[in-house]
Amino acid sequence: MKIVIVSDSHGNYSLLNQIVNENYDADYFFHLGDFEIPESLMSPFCFIKGNCDFSSSAPTEKNIIINNLKFHLEHGDKINYMYFDEYIKNKNCDIFLFGHIHKKLDKENKVLI
Repeated sequence: MKIVIVSDSHGNYSLLNQIVNENYDADYFFHLGDFEIPESLMSPFCFIKGNCDFSSSAPTEKNIIINNLKFHLEHGDKINYMYFDEYIKNKNCDIFLFGHIHKKLDKENKVLI
């Protein structure tokens, strides 16, 4: 299974199209908010609303179950990072995905780039 995850594209529709075209074999596409384009252009992405998606009616959080794994998607602007571990635990998910910070973070391996 291949899942493509993006966030914070901030109106760059051509980049989103490029990502979709380069990953034509993906099973799922997730966008974690701040897309800033009309929702009608967001296919094939499953998306949530970010803090810059002012006109979006999308939810701010979404839970998706794939192959018995619960994915939690949110933008990340509401997270108190001082209590990050507890916040994730309270979401009761297998995989927690968020954007907003414009950095790569792998909590398990403690990588922040």
